[in-house]
Order: sequence, then C-alpha cells, then structure tokens
Amino acid sequence: MTVVATDTQRVSNLVKYEEFKEFRHCRDVIEVATPKAYVIGDLVTATGTVPATAADVYGIVVEDKTTTATDKQIVVLARGSAGVSNVGLKLGALTLANVKPVLLAKGIKVLTAV
Repeated sequence: MTVVATDTQRVSNLVKYEEFKEFRHCRDVIEVATPKAYVIGDLVTATGTVPATAADVYGIVVEDKTTTATDKQIVVLARGSAGVSNVGLKLGALTLANVKPVLLAKGIKVLTAV
C-alpha cells in the first residue's frame, strides 16, 4: 500500500483538555541530567529519565526537544485537571493498565480514543 501522507505527533493529539492552560498550571519545567531527544507523549521521571515502573512516572513530555549540555530543560504535563488520549502516550516498557492509575492520582485522566 502506498503512503499518501504522514503526520507528526502534536500536543493536540495528546492533550485533550487542560485547566488553566494560559497559566501553565498543569505543567512543570524539569531539568534533565543527560542530553537526550524527547518527543511528545514520552513518560519521564522527575529527572527526565525513562521510568522503570509506573510509580516512577512524574509527567508527560509536551514538546519535541533534544536537550544539550547547555539547554537541559523540558516541559511536562505533571498534574491536572487534564485529560490525555491513550494513543498519544509513549509507554515504552510500561503498560497502560499500570500507568492510568498513577496519572489519575495526579489529576490527569487517560481518555480512550475511538
């Protein structure tokens, strides 16, 4: 089958609603330890690493960014009231069943895409 078009992940594909977006109420800026490429939907710990368990999830990356030795900050969705699409999350080795309750405890509801 021939591919007609492709699209990149956008914040709107991930974040479906966010309270007080204009004040960045639900978002945090975290400083990462080592340079790395991040994409929208990546789950990260408080230091920007890949979480080993669902309990280690601090937030969800909301920007495509490659950090450097001098630019070490990324923006993450860290609290709610917010809702994200399940298909926008980059779970890695984690499972949605384990991640959902952790995000819900932070006030971030995982919505099922249809």
